[in-house]
Amino acid sequence: MNGKSNISSTDFAGLKARMAKTTWRKLFYGKTLEGFFLLFFWGILNVDLTTASPPPSNKLETQFMLATNESGANTAISNAFGLGQYRRMHLYEVKKSEWDYLVKDWHPTNGFILFPLIGPITNVAVKGLIGTKNLPYVPYFHITVWPVSTNKSKVIIRTVLAKVVDGKELGIHTTWANHYRVVSPILQEETNVLKAIAREFNNEE
Repeated sequence: MNGKSNISSTDFAGLKARMAKTTWRKLFYGKTLEGFFLLFFWGILNVDLTTASPPPSNKLETQFMLATNESGANTAISNAFGLGQYRRMHLYEVKKSEWDYLVKDWHPTNGFILFPLIGPITNVAVKGLIGTKNLPYVPYFHITVWPVSTNKSKVIIRTVLAKVVDGKELGIHTTWANHYRVVSPILQEETNVLKAIAREFNNEE
């Protein structure tokens, strides 16, 4: 959320106290609007209200060199992330799909997207209003290869979008769904992606 909330901590405490005194029967079957609004605010109160960080800039990235040409580097990347073997993430060629929807004003033209198709890949420590929590981390990586010389290529990993699951909210079918919050990228996770590529490249030699 951007900006300051107008609801004080005292108001939140009062709402939680009323929830404790209200039965689930009243919430779901009561004929007054009170039950509906209490159910709605129950979802809000269970979300960490830490201010979201903006999407990462183009300057945030991790890179290293591979002793191979561009084709060899692309092969190592494809083999390293095939069949969801890396934390159940899936690899897609940028040119075969549209990715502009991930981040505003971002229009990739080359490389790969390592996509968290199944969901979070690990837990990370995130500071909030009520202390530090370990929250499920959902990153989207852009992987590009740039030839440096005949047998040398630069591999660049950039987290174009990083989110955490910080609570629950009412979904479109009135069921509980994950609430996501944008956070700054975890550079260690970019390094882990690079290590996976390096291991695959070394196995191929």
